[in-house]
Amino acid sequence: MSGTPLPQQATPVKPVKSRLPLIIVGLTAAVGLAGGAVWYFLHAAPACPVTVANPTAQDFLNAGRALRLANTDDADDRTGPMACFLDACDANVQEGCRLLGETFEEKAASPGSLAPRLVDRFNKNCDSGDVSACHALAVMYRDGKGQPADPALALSSFRKLCEMKSISVMAASTRRTACLDQMQLAAIQNNGAGSTKALATGCLKSSAACRSLAIAFERGAGLMRDPFMARRLYDWSCRLEQPGWDADHLDIARPAPRVRVEQKPGAATAAAEPPAGPPCFDLDDLDAHLTSHATEASAKCEGGDANACLDAAAAIVAETDDPVRASKELQKGCEAGLLVACAHYGEALRDSGEFGPAFEKFSQACTGNSTFACDWLGYMQFYGEVNPNDRAAAKASYDKSCQLGTPHACVESDMLSSG
Repeated sequence: MSGTPLPQQATPVKPVKSRLPLIIVGLTAAVGLAGGAVWYFLHAAPACPVTVANPTAQDFLNAGRALRLANTDDADDRTGPMACFLDACDANVQEGCRLLGETFEEKAASPGSLAPRLVDRFNKNCDSGDVSACHALAVMYRDGKGQPADPALALSSFRKLCEMKSISVMAASTRRTACLDQMQLAAIQNNGAGSTKALATGCLKSSAACRSLAIAFERGAGLMRDPFMARRLYDWSCRLEQPGWDADHLDIARPAPRVRVEQKPGAATAAAEPPAGPPCFDLDDLDAHLTSHATEASAKCEGGDANACLDAAAAIVAETDDPVRASKELQKGCEAGLLVACAHYGEALRDSGEFGPAFEKFSQACTGNSTFACDWLGYMQFYGEVNPNDRAAAKASYDKSCQLGTPHACVESDMLSSG
């Protein structure tokens, strides 16, 4: 007899607990771990591959040097030696700081995951007056190495380096490069509008602005190459860095107009000698370059190279300050068609009393955008040294010269504007 199956009792349903808090806790922990891993990766890797236990700062330095010597190919990773030099620099070893900057900048090295530590270290060293660190920091910001590019921070870093005063002769060339980089970045950010005029007016008080203009004239960077203007602006830059000098001491305004009769002996006032101060590395370097190539430039000038004639003349002025010899080289350059040589040859003609030919040279060269020629042309127009004085024409010439980078032309233009 089959029994009737007993009815099964329903299994009681347990209340379902929400798992959302556990999920949130898990996600939070995962994010925290991931963030910690990222932080560790950025700040701790790559480590310097030293082979000794408890390495000293010198061990880091030696390891970095060995890795740097081994990584000679352009494709080699330089984060290893940079990590070693960074550790040495963090231990206050100056040689480590120097090599860190060099290794970063050589062959466009990428900072990789070292970027946050490098930015922090370069900022600290730059604030302490380290030229190499300031330049490396500016390059990181400008080129976006290891981080997004930041033109504003790049510009401020280049400016800080350009304005440094107490530097060594070894650092002078780096500072000059920074001044040019600053000028170019400023021109890009301002679309080039008025950047040269802004430097010209800034040069009346700022040594760095004068230096930037001098570099532009020396290298022909956006302006007509003119070593004579470069020498003058380097000189102004140096004097503005010396105690006791300000714009009132500089050759901002020209002397009284030259009369066409010989002045009595002793009528001219001797220029004041600048007080003792730091050496003018920029001017000295330019003069050393000019004079070391003077013989070569003179030979090329004889062969018809107009630019070489200009350099030969500038070398003569730098070495012997012989305007007669220099004018002969300038004449050759002018006859070969170099307008900036015509501008300076025009000054030599005017100094010898040949006002008409000088006026012609200045007019010709100013039309071709020689700031030096426009400045002198405005002067001759204002004082009527050839034609009746013409205030409006002088104002136009001074304006153009100011736009092209002559500081005291800006002063003269403003004076004519104010009546």
